[in-house]
Amino acid sequence: MSYFILGEKVSVSGGIGILLIASGSYTLNIHKARQSLLGPVKAVFREKGSMMMIGVALIYSVTSSLGKMGITNSSPFFFGSFYFILLTLLFTPIAMIKNKGRLTITRKDIGPLAAIGVTYSLMILFHMLAMSMTNVAYMISVKRTSLLFSIMYGHLLFREEKITEKAVGGIIMFAGFLLIVLSK
Repeated sequence: MSYFILGEKVSVSGGIGILLIASGSYTLNIHKARQSLLGPVKAVFREKGSMMMIGVALIYSVTSSLGKMGITNSSPFFFGSFYFILLTLLFTPIAMIKNKGRLTITRKDIGPLAAIGVTYSLMILFHMLAMSMTNVAYMISVKRTSLLFSIMYGHLLFREEKITEKAVGGIIMFAGFLLIVLSK
């Protein structure tokens, strides 16, 4: 979408890097390919959560490009602050209605909530700075390599199975990440 909204183009090696990251994501469920080569893709369409995530990805492809436009016309700090304050003001009433007006925060919640707030604020800051420095497609693809950490945590903390195929997918994604970084 960044091509249509911002006119951004990716290099050949950057495009290959993006495809490698997508391919690596595909191989995370490669065990479903035993039924058919399109098994992992079919699994996405059978699972409601996966379909919802595709919808989120489509929305995010538009909003991240529009966000880059906002960053370009202001600054990463201003846009990040403005955008998330606006989202908070818009979605807090919806959350309150869904929660029947109840919002209970105790003293013991303040420390963990403050830590979440600080780390989320840092994420927003670094996200906006990264968006200001490169093409949207590159930045979002590199951000998706966070799956590598999820793979490691899944294995180390939750003893997830099929770690070998997930590791192969992670290596493919990392190769894509390197191609994107080296294409700059």
